[in-house]
Amino acid sequence: MMRHPASGSTLGCLSLGLALASALPSLGQQTPGLPIRPDSAASSPQPPDDSRVLERLERQLLDASSLIQDPAERSRELERAARAFLLSQSLDSALEAIRGAGQAALEIPQRGLRDVRLDAAAATALALSEQITQRGIIGARGPAEFGLLPDASGPAVRTDTERLESLDRALDAFGLAEALATQIESENYRSAALARVVIALAKKSQDVARYLVESTGASPLIDQVDSPFRDRADRFLVAAQTTLLRIPLPAFRDRTLVELVTLAAASHQYRRAREIAHTWPHLPSRAEALVVIAQAQAFDRLDADATTSFQEALETVTRIPLTGPRLTAAALLLDSLMACGRFEDARAAITIAPDPNLRLAALSAVARSMGSRGLVDAAYHWIDREAPPSFRDRLRREVADGLAEFVEQGQLRRSAVDLRGLR
Repeated sequence: MMRHPASGSTLGCLSLGLALASALPSLGQQTPGLPIRPDSAASSPQPPDDSRVLERLERQLLDASSLIQDPAERSRELERAARAFLLSQSLDSALEAIRGAGQAALEIPQRGLRDVRLDAAAATALALSEQITQRGIIGARGPAEFGLLPDASGPAVRTDTERLESLDRALDAFGLAEALATQIESENYRSAALARVVIALAKKSQDVARYLVESTGASPLIDQVDSPFRDRADRFLVAAQTTLLRIPLPAFRDRTLVELVTLAAASHQYRRAREIAHTWPHLPSRAEALVVIAQAQAFDRLDADATTSFQEALETVTRIPLTGPRLTAAALLLDSLMACGRFEDARAAITIAPDPNLRLAALSAVARSMGSRGLVDAAYHWIDREAPPSFRDRLRREVADGLAEFVEQGQLRRSAVDLRGLR
């Protein structure tokens, strides 16, 4: 179907183009028939500064959106204006527009529509927070090749004091996002919106920690580093923990806890991650969080700390009253111990299984894992010394199966190397 040349979309584009053309300053006038001379610039009218024009247009957009009577439409247009300001890096105007959008949303009488508009305003506030954080870390030049470091060429454009002030402003913007999300009436909408705030805060804490390590050459274990940037990274995690407690639905809250702890452990902020996990009342989620921390510590070669965290996870698992959740948490702990190569600890953890069939299945998994790592002598020594006689044949078969996998994987790797050599 052919489109009429005077459609609404075409007319809208033409109107927008004419409006912008009329708003832009004149570039000078030329008398017909006379050439333009370089020395005539002094007598020609000078255009105003582009930034002043942009500020005037932003003010007009804010005023026009604020004059809309219907609160739902006013909130929608202010939120849309805020996103436009984010694209133009006008962060103060974006903050003003988001606040206006939130206030307008609260005036909407219909509950469902009010929640939708509050959720949209909270999401835009999150986008503002993340942009302020990135500006504080990156500065005005943009990211370098390998992440958040400024480009090494040219003079620095932002001092540490300015960066820290920008991070503090980002925390205030995150607070606005949380305040908007908290006023959503629907528990599902509110839980999802607050969970997004928690995860965004944890990710920005990661970014600050990474900037500290890569810009100063500090130890990746930033708990041991004395720096105001380490303090800011920790403040983001504290804000995330506070927001986490305001999520109304337990399923959202417990799942978000594990994500938060995972992100904190990934940036080596173990002290705060452990504190968050220890204060959590839901035992299965606490056990999972402690397992995540312990595994990260093991991979960082913090063996003593990993042992402590694994032991705390095991103690938490034993306190879970229901059999099903307890066995699920125990299986997660066992998998993590085997992934870290802590087979002795894994065998000790199996003692909490009350059913002999479950113990046999768990010990079989340990035997197979040891065989797949080539630890055949150690596995047979353990089986002959500690395993119940009725379990030994089954466990030896599992070791053999694991060893077969180990040999197959080694042959595949050699074949891949040979094929690369033939190219």
